[in-house]
Amino acid sequence: MTKISPTVKLTDSYQKHIDKDTSLAALADYITSISLNPSGFDVTVTNSLPSGNDISLGITSAFLKMDTEVSNDFPAGCSALKKSYRGTAAETHAITESTEIDIDATIGLPGYEEVGGEKIIKISNVQPGKTYTIDIHVDPVFD
Repeated sequence: MTKISPTVKLTDSYQKHIDKDTSLAALADYITSISLNPSGFDVTVTNSLPSGNDISLGITSAFLKMDTEVSNDFPAGCSALKKSYRGTAAETHAITESTEIDIDATIGLPGYEEVGGEKIIKISNVQPGKTYTIDIHVDPVFD
């Protein structure tokens, strides 16, 4: 069967890079510190795209002591593959008016580009008539 390499337009709301800082200032009047064991995120991905269309993910957080390199963590053809991203050490944080939890994440979809203001991915080895799925689910884990 002939395989094609289509270009797929993503929704305008898709973000390849997410950089979020959440203030803990509201807790400062009630809590003086937080002690955490290595904490982070559990990520479950289904990537039913054909071979050659891996998905990568990188997450960093100074607060959680997380620093993962972006790599091809979720290969094409995987179903509900779960990976854990955790900080490197138990940590006690003082809670003040300026304390923030920072999270910086990058999702690498195959052939991602921004062209003329549109966000697209170029997928290879696609069989016409077949349905493909990408599903990414993130669960925070604080211990």
